[in-house]
Amino acid sequence: MPFKITLTYSAQRDMLHTAAVTALLAATIYGLARSQPAILRMILLWMVFSAWMSWPLRKPSLQRLYWFSLTGILIVLFSLFEGPAQRFMTASFDAVAVQTGARSNADMINDHLYLVQRHLLQPLQELASVLWPGRVEFHVSLVLALVTGAGWSRLRRWLLRRTPNHLFQRAAWVCDYLPHKIARYLWLISLNGLIYLIVWGIGLYLLGFSTPAAPALLMAAASATPFWGPLFAALLSLFFASDIRQAPFQFIGAAIAFAVTWLASYLLLLQYMPHDRPSLPKGVLLLLMLCATGLLGYGGFFFAVPLISMVLISKTPLAPAKR
Repeated sequence: MPFKITLTYSAQRDMLHTAAVTALLAATIYGLARSQPAILRMILLWMVFSAWMSWPLRKPSLQRLYWFSLTGILIVLFSLFEGPAQRFMTASFDAVAVQTGARSNADMINDHLYLVQRHLLQPLQELASVLWPGRVEFHVSLVLALVTGAGWSRLRRWLLRRTPNHLFQRAAWVCDYLPHKIARYLWLISLNGLIYLIVWGIGLYLLGFSTPAAPALLMAAASATPFWGPLFAALLSLFFASDIRQAPFQFIGAAIAFAVTWLASYLLLLQYMPHDRPSLPKGVLLLLMLCATGLLGYGGFFFAVPLISMVLISKTPLAPAKR
Protein backbone atom coordinates (compact mmCIF):
# COMPACT_ATOMS: atom_id res chain seq x y z
CA MET A 1 0.00 0.00 0.00
CA PRO A 2 1.61 3.31 -1.03
CA PHE A 3 1.86 6.11 1.49
CA LYS A 4 2.78 9.76 1.24
CA ILE A 5 5.69 11.34 3.11
CA THR A 6 5.45 15.09 3.67
CA LEU A 7 8.86 16.58 4.44
CA THR A 8 8.50 20.30 4.92
CA TYR A 9 11.31 22.84 4.95
CA SER A 10 11.13 23.22 8.73
CA ALA A 11 11.30 19.42 9.18
CA GLN A 12 14.35 19.22 6.89
CA ARG A 13 16.03 22.03 8.82
CA ASP A 14 15.28 20.30 12.12
CA MET A 15 16.72 17.02 10.85
CA LEU A 16 19.87 18.73 9.56
CA HIS A 17 20.30 20.55 12.87
CA THR A 18 19.99 17.29 14.81
CA ALA A 19 22.45 15.55 12.48
CA ALA A 20 24.94 18.42 12.74
CA VAL A 21 24.86 18.52 16.56
CA THR A 22 25.16 14.72 16.73
CA ALA A 23 28.12 14.76 14.34
CA LEU A 24 29.79 17.50 16.39
CA LEU A 25 29.38 15.50 19.61
CA ALA A 26 30.66 12.34 17.91
CA ALA A 27 33.70 14.21 16.58
CA THR A 28 34.38 15.64 20.06
CA ILE A 29 34.20 12.21 21.66
CA TYR A 30 36.39 10.71 18.96
CA GLY A 31 38.94 13.51 19.31
CA LEU A 32 39.06 13.15 23.11
CA ALA A 33 39.39 9.38 22.80
CA ARG A 34 42.38 9.84 20.49
CA SER A 35 44.11 12.74 22.23
CA GLN A 36 42.96 12.82 25.88
CA PRO A 37 41.32 9.49 26.83
CA ALA A 38 41.71 10.21 30.55
CA ILE A 39 39.60 13.37 30.25
CA LEU A 40 36.98 11.51 28.22
CA ARG A 41 36.75 8.77 30.84
CA MET A 42 36.33 11.31 33.63
CA ILE A 43 33.60 13.19 31.74
CA LEU A 44 31.64 10.05 30.92
CA LEU A 45 31.98 8.66 34.45
CA TRP A 46 31.00 11.99 35.98
CA MET A 47 27.87 12.10 33.83
CA VAL A 48 26.86 8.51 34.65
CA PHE A 49 27.58 8.87 38.38
CA SER A 50 25.71 12.17 38.50
CA ALA A 51 22.74 10.48 36.84
CA TRP A 52 22.72 7.78 39.50
CA MET A 53 23.16 10.35 42.28
CA SER A 54 20.22 12.41 40.99
CA TRP A 55 17.55 10.02 42.27
CA PRO A 56 15.40 12.31 44.50
CA LEU A 57 14.46 11.34 48.04
CA ARG A 58 12.22 13.44 50.29
CA LYS A 59 14.34 13.61 53.44
CA PRO A 60 17.84 15.11 53.27
CA SER A 61 19.12 12.48 55.71
CA LEU A 62 17.90 9.68 53.44
CA GLN A 63 19.42 11.47 50.44
CA ARG A 64 22.83 11.57 52.13
CA LEU A 65 22.49 7.92 53.17
CA TYR A 66 21.63 6.99 49.56
CA TRP A 67 24.61 8.94 48.20
CA PHE A 68 27.13 7.40 50.58
CA SER A 69 25.67 3.90 50.17
CA LEU A 70 25.83 4.20 46.39
CA THR A 71 29.39 5.53 46.61
CA GLY A 72 30.43 2.55 48.71
CA ILE A 73 28.78 0.10 46.30
CA LEU A 74 30.49 1.71 43.29
CA ILE A 75 33.90 1.60 44.99
CA VAL A 76 33.43 -2.07 45.92
CA LEU A 77 32.36 -2.98 42.38
CA PHE A 78 35.29 -1.08 40.88
CA SER A 79 37.71 -2.87 43.22
CA LEU A 80 36.23 -6.28 42.35
CA PHE A 81 36.31 -5.78 38.59
CA GLU A 82 39.56 -3.83 38.31
CA GLY A 83 41.75 -6.95 38.17
CA PRO A 84 39.63 -8.89 35.62
CA ALA A 85 39.24 -5.74 33.48
CA GLN A 86 43.00 -5.12 33.37
CA ARG A 87 43.65 -8.76 32.47
CA PHE A 88 41.03 -8.61 29.74
CA MET A 89 42.54 -5.44 28.24
CA THR A 90 46.09 -6.84 28.23
CA ALA A 91 45.19 -10.35 27.02
CA SER A 92 46.47 -11.41 23.62
CA PHE A 93 44.32 -13.45 21.26
CA ASP A 94 46.46 -15.64 19.06
CA ALA A 95 45.07 -16.83 15.76
CA VAL A 96 44.41 -20.52 15.27
CA ALA A 97 45.90 -22.12 12.18
CA VAL A 98 42.96 -23.86 10.53
CA GLN A 99 44.39 -27.01 9.01
CA THR A 100 42.84 -29.35 6.51
CA GLY A 101 43.48 -33.04 6.17
CA ALA A 102 42.67 -35.66 8.77
CA ARG A 103 40.72 -33.27 10.99
CA SER A 104 36.95 -33.65 11.20
CA ASN A 105 34.50 -31.04 9.99
CA ALA A 106 33.49 -30.30 13.60
CA ASP A 107 37.09 -29.50 14.57
CA MET A 108 37.49 -27.16 11.60
CA ILE A 109 34.21 -25.38 12.42
CA ASN A 110 35.36 -24.99 16.03
CA ASP A 111 38.59 -23.38 14.81
CA HIS A 112 36.62 -20.96 12.65
CA LEU A 113 34.37 -20.16 15.61
CA TYR A 114 37.46 -19.34 17.64
CA LEU A 115 38.67 -16.99 14.91
CA VAL A 116 35.32 -15.17 14.94
CA GLN A 117 35.46 -14.94 18.74
CA ARG A 118 38.92 -13.42 18.47
CA HIS A 119 37.76 -10.79 15.98
CA LEU A 120 34.79 -9.94 18.21
CA LEU A 121 36.91 -9.76 21.36
CA GLN A 122 39.46 -7.37 19.87
CA PRO A 123 37.01 -4.42 19.43
CA LEU A 124 35.70 -5.05 22.95
CA GLN A 125 39.26 -5.06 24.24
CA GLU A 126 40.02 -1.76 22.49
CA LEU A 127 36.75 -0.23 23.70
CA ALA A 128 37.49 -1.30 27.28
CA SER A 129 41.01 0.13 27.09
CA VAL A 130 39.53 3.51 26.08
CA LEU A 131 36.67 3.59 28.61
CA TRP A 132 37.93 1.72 31.68
CA PRO A 133 39.24 4.30 34.18
CA GLY A 134 42.28 4.29 36.42
CA ARG A 135 41.90 4.56 40.17
CA VAL A 136 42.52 8.30 40.28
CA GLU A 137 40.09 8.95 37.40
CA PHE A 138 37.42 6.83 39.05
CA HIS A 139 37.65 8.53 42.44
CA VAL A 140 37.88 12.06 41.00
CA SER A 141 34.75 11.43 38.87
CA LEU A 142 32.93 10.04 41.90
CA VAL A 143 33.85 13.07 44.01
CA LEU A 144 32.73 15.42 41.21
CA ALA A 145 29.40 13.60 41.01
CA LEU A 146 28.89 13.95 44.78
CA VAL A 147 29.76 17.65 44.68
CA THR A 148 27.42 18.18 41.72
CA GLY A 149 24.58 16.35 43.46
CA ALA A 150 25.05 18.27 46.69
CA GLY A 151 25.52 21.71 45.15
CA TRP A 152 23.27 21.71 42.08
CA SER A 153 20.18 23.12 43.82
CA ARG A 154 22.19 26.07 45.16
CA LEU A 155 23.90 26.61 41.81
CA ARG A 156 20.53 26.55 40.04
CA ARG A 157 19.06 29.16 42.40
CA TRP A 158 22.18 31.32 41.97
CA LEU A 159 21.86 31.16 38.17
CA LEU A 160 18.16 32.00 38.23
CA ARG A 161 18.68 34.99 40.56
CA ARG A 162 21.16 36.45 38.08
CA THR A 163 19.04 35.81 34.99
CA PRO A 164 17.39 38.82 33.29
CA ASN A 165 13.61 38.84 33.34
CA HIS A 166 13.21 38.36 29.59
CA LEU A 167 15.32 35.18 29.78
CA PHE A 168 13.93 33.86 33.05
CA GLN A 169 11.46 31.37 31.56
CA ARG A 170 14.03 29.92 29.20
CA ALA A 171 16.74 29.73 31.87
CA ALA A 172 14.35 28.16 34.38
CA TRP A 173 13.31 25.61 31.78
CA VAL A 174 16.91 24.68 31.01
CA CYS A 175 18.03 24.59 34.66
CA ASP A 176 15.09 22.47 35.81
CA TYR A 177 14.21 20.28 32.85
CA LEU A 178 17.39 19.57 30.91
CA PRO A 179 19.68 18.15 33.66
CA HIS A 180 16.82 16.13 35.11
CA LYS A 181 15.80 14.69 31.75
CA ILE A 182 19.36 13.81 30.71
CA ALA A 183 20.04 12.27 34.12
CA ARG A 184 16.87 10.17 33.87
CA TYR A 185 17.88 8.98 30.40
CA LEU A 186 21.41 8.06 31.50
CA TRP A 187 20.00 6.34 34.57
CA LEU A 188 17.58 4.38 32.36
CA ILE A 189 20.12 3.14 29.80
CA SER A 190 22.73 2.30 32.45
CA LEU A 191 20.19 0.36 34.53
CA ASN A 192 18.88 -1.33 31.39
CA GLY A 193 22.44 -2.30 30.44
CA LEU A 194 23.03 -3.67 33.94
CA ILE A 195 19.92 -5.85 33.71
CA TYR A 196 20.97 -7.19 30.30
CA LEU A 197 24.54 -7.75 31.53
CA ILE A 198 23.51 -9.79 34.58
CA VAL A 199 20.64 -11.83 33.14
CA TRP A 200 22.27 -12.53 29.76
CA GLY A 201 25.64 -13.32 31.35
CA ILE A 202 24.12 -15.75 33.85
CA GLY A 203 22.08 -17.40 31.10
CA LEU A 204 25.11 -17.95 28.85
CA TYR A 205 27.18 -19.17 31.81
CA LEU A 206 24.56 -21.79 32.70
CA LEU A 207 24.38 -22.86 29.05
CA GLY A 208 28.15 -23.43 28.96
CA PHE A 209 29.16 -20.71 26.48
CA SER A 210 32.87 -19.95 26.27
CA THR A 211 33.89 -16.66 27.94
CA PRO A 212 30.28 -15.60 28.75
CA ALA A 213 31.51 -12.27 30.17
CA ALA A 214 32.44 -10.98 26.70
CA PRO A 215 29.00 -11.48 25.07
CA ALA A 216 27.40 -10.17 28.27
CA LEU A 217 29.41 -6.95 27.95
CA LEU A 218 28.49 -6.79 24.27
CA MET A 219 24.81 -7.15 25.16
CA ALA A 220 25.04 -4.48 27.89
CA ALA A 221 26.66 -1.98 25.52
CA ALA A 222 24.21 -2.70 22.70
CA SER A 223 21.13 -2.48 24.95
CA ALA A 224 21.19 1.34 24.67
CA THR A 225 19.75 0.88 21.17
CA PRO A 226 16.14 -0.28 21.54
CA PHE A 227 15.02 -3.38 19.62
CA TRP A 228 17.95 -3.69 17.21
CA GLY A 229 20.73 -3.46 19.80
CA PRO A 230 19.91 -6.54 21.92
CA LEU A 231 18.98 -8.53 18.81
CA PHE A 232 22.29 -7.63 17.13
CA ALA A 233 24.28 -8.54 20.28
CA ALA A 234 22.37 -11.81 20.74
CA LEU A 235 23.22 -12.92 17.20
CA LEU A 236 26.91 -12.09 17.74
CA SER A 237 26.83 -13.94 21.06
CA LEU A 238 26.03 -17.19 19.24
CA PHE A 239 29.62 -17.25 17.97
CA PHE A 240 30.73 -17.84 21.57
CA ALA A 241 29.24 -21.34 21.59
CA SER A 242 31.68 -23.66 23.35
CA ASP A 243 31.57 -26.50 20.81
CA ILE A 244 29.80 -27.09 17.53
CA ARG A 245 28.50 -30.43 18.83
CA GLN A 246 26.61 -28.66 21.60
CA ALA A 247 25.54 -25.74 19.40
CA PRO A 248 21.89 -26.81 18.81
CA PHE A 249 21.26 -27.14 22.55
CA GLN A 250 23.07 -23.88 23.32
CA PHE A 251 21.29 -21.95 20.54
CA ILE A 252 17.86 -23.05 21.79
CA GLY A 253 18.88 -22.18 25.33
CA ALA A 254 20.18 -18.79 24.15
CA ALA A 255 16.81 -18.03 22.55
CA ILE A 256 15.09 -18.78 25.86
CA ALA A 257 17.69 -16.73 27.77
CA PHE A 258 17.16 -13.81 25.38
CA ALA A 259 13.40 -13.93 25.94
CA VAL A 260 13.91 -13.97 29.71
CA THR A 261 16.42 -11.10 29.50
CA TRP A 262 14.14 -8.94 27.35
CA LEU A 263 11.14 -9.73 29.59
CA ALA A 264 13.09 -8.82 32.74
CA SER A 265 14.11 -5.47 31.25
CA TYR A 266 10.58 -4.80 29.99
CA LEU A 267 8.86 -5.58 33.29
CA LEU A 268 11.38 -3.81 35.53
CA LEU A 269 11.62 -0.64 33.41
CA LEU A 270 8.12 -0.54 31.91
CA GLN A 271 7.10 2.56 33.90
CA TYR A 272 10.21 4.51 32.82
CA MET A 273 10.87 3.66 29.16
CA PRO A 274 7.97 5.56 27.51
CA HIS A 275 8.79 8.75 29.44
CA ASP A 276 12.58 8.82 29.70
CA ARG A 277 13.71 7.53 26.31
CA PRO A 278 13.15 9.47 23.07
CA SER A 279 10.96 7.66 20.60
CA LEU A 280 12.69 6.76 17.35
CA PRO A 281 11.22 4.60 14.57
CA LYS A 282 12.76 1.14 14.23
CA GLY A 283 13.86 1.95 10.68
CA VAL A 284 15.79 5.00 11.92
CA LEU A 285 17.42 2.88 14.63
CA LEU A 286 18.51 0.32 12.06
CA LEU A 287 19.85 3.02 9.74
CA LEU A 288 21.82 4.63 12.57
CA MET A 289 23.20 1.26 13.61
CA LEU A 290 24.35 0.34 10.09
CA CYS A 291 25.83 3.78 9.28
CA ALA A 292 27.68 4.09 12.60
CA THR A 293 29.02 0.54 12.36
CA GLY A 294 30.21 1.14 8.81
CA LEU A 295 31.94 4.39 9.73
CA LEU A 296 33.42 3.63 13.15
CA GLY A 297 33.12 -0.15 13.62
CA TYR A 298 31.44 -1.73 16.63
CA GLY A 299 32.29 1.27 18.81
CA GLY A 300 30.26 3.53 16.54
CA PHE A 301 27.25 1.24 16.92
CA PHE A 302 27.42 1.52 20.71
CA PHE A 303 27.42 5.33 20.66
CA ALA A 304 25.19 6.24 17.71
CA VAL A 305 21.72 5.95 19.23
CA PRO A 306 22.62 7.28 22.72
CA LEU A 307 24.20 10.33 21.11
CA ILE A 308 21.23 11.21 18.93
CA SER A 309 18.90 10.54 21.87
CA MET A 310 20.87 13.00 24.00
CA VAL A 311 20.62 15.57 21.20
CA LEU A 312 16.85 15.11 20.93
CA ILE A 313 16.51 15.54 24.70
CA SER A 314 18.71 18.64 24.80
CA LYS A 315 16.85 20.24 21.87
CA THR A 316 13.51 20.12 23.69
CA PRO A 317 14.23 22.83 26.30
CA LEU A 318 15.81 25.15 23.75
CA ALA A 319 12.33 26.04 22.54
CA PRO A 320 9.96 25.89 25.56
CA ALA A 321 6.27 25.87 24.90
CA LYS A 322 4.76 29.34 24.59
CA ARG A 323 1.83 30.19 26.78
